[in-house]
Amino acid sequence: MTRIFGALGGQIVTVLALPSLVGIINALLMLCPRILLALGRNGMCAARAASVNKGGTPGFALLATAAAALVLGAIGSFELLLAISQFFAVTLVILLVIALFVLRRREPDAPRPFKAWGYPYAPFVMLVCAVLLFFGYIVSNPYPSFYALIALAVSYPVFRLVRGRAALP
Repeated sequence: MTRIFGALGGQIVTVLALPSLVGIINALLMLCPRILLALGRNGMCAARAASVNKGGTPGFALLATAAAALVLGAIGSFELLLAISQFFAVTLVILLVIALFVLRRREPDAPRPFKAWGYPYAPFVMLVCAVLLFFGYIVSNPYPSFYALIALAVSYPVFRLVRGRAALP
């Protein structure tokens, strides 16, 4: 906007975008702890993450989310963190579409409360586009992609360790 409308245009867009950050932060502070809560209940995260207080708030999961946000905020710039999150967003889309195909093959007679429009063609086109976007993203943003791959490589052994402990009696 600065290039098109000058410095004032850039400032106006910034001022208009700032209130949206409040909504995004609110959504993440509600979403992420509940994901940890569900993972804890399913034995895929620390069992403590499954605990809730009297009001139903997953306190431990909320603290873990806040701690992760503080660590991420301390180690990277906003641009780097946004780039890493975009890598994970594209990866998640790929995995979700693959999961659709796997579920349809493994459980063909399962009830389907939500329909996949144009199945299997539309999801396949989505998968191809997401994979192309994924590789394009890696080529155009190698450093954030590298950091995201490191995070994935580190998180998987931690996941296996936590899951193994949760499975023990």
